Amino acid sequence: NSEVLCCVVVCTAAMLYHFKTPRTRDWEKYMKKLQSFLESNESTAHVSAWLSKAQEQRRVLVKLLDECAKEHQPRPDDIIKVLSQYLPILEQLVEATDANEVKLIGRLDVVWTSFLCVNINAKSLSHELKFEKICCYSLLALANYQKAVELHHRNRQESQKSKAKANAEQAVDSDPIFDEPVDANAQTPQIFDDKETVKEISQYLKNAASIWNYA
Repeated sequence: NSEVLCCVVVCTAAMLYHFKTPRTRDWEKYMKKLQSFLESNESTAHVSAWLSKAQEQRRVLVKLLDECAKEHQPRPDDIIKVLSQYLPILEQLVEATDANEVKLIGRLDVVWTSFLCVNINAKSLSHELKFEKICCYSLLALANYQKAVELHHRNRQESQKSKAKANAEQAVDSDPIFDEPVDANAQTPQIFDDKETVKEISQYLKNAASIWNYA
C-alpha cells in the first residue's frame, strides 16, 4: 500500500487523484452475544468494557462513512477527527484480546470495502481485530491524502485566478506596436501558487505516506 501511495505522490506533481472513501459494516448485531461470551469468563470480562467503548466510537465512524458515500463527499477533516478518538480505544481492545487469546471466529465479522479495488463495493472479511486496525489506519492515511487533494484543487483554482488577473493587467499595459517583443525563454516563470498552502499539501501527503507505511 505504501508503495502505491508513494508512486502517486511522486508521479502527480501537477495532479492528485480522487479515491472513493471505503465503508464498513456495523457491529451492532454482534454486540449482545459477544459481550455475553466475554463476560462469561473471568479472565476476559474486562475486555467487554473495551469492546463497548470501541463500539461507541465505531458507530460514529460507520455513520460518517455512510454519509460520505451518500453525499459523494470525502469529508477528510471529520474522518481524521473521528479516527483520532476511535484508534486509541481500538488499540487497547486489540491488545486486550491478544493478551487473553480471545478467538472471535463465529462471533464477529469485520467487513470493509477497499478504495484500491476496481469494484468499490467489493468486500473483505476477517475475524481478526488486527484487520480492523489495518483498515482504520489505511482510512486515516486516505483521509490525509484526501485533505491534500482538497487543498490542491482549491490552490489550483486560486492560482488560475491570479494568473488570469496578472495576464489581463499585462495585456492592458502592453502596446503591440511600440513595445519590443518579449523573449519568453528569457523570462522568469511566475509562480502563482500560495507557498503556505503548498507546504500544507506536502505535509498531508507525508502524513499519508507515513501512516500507510505503518498500516
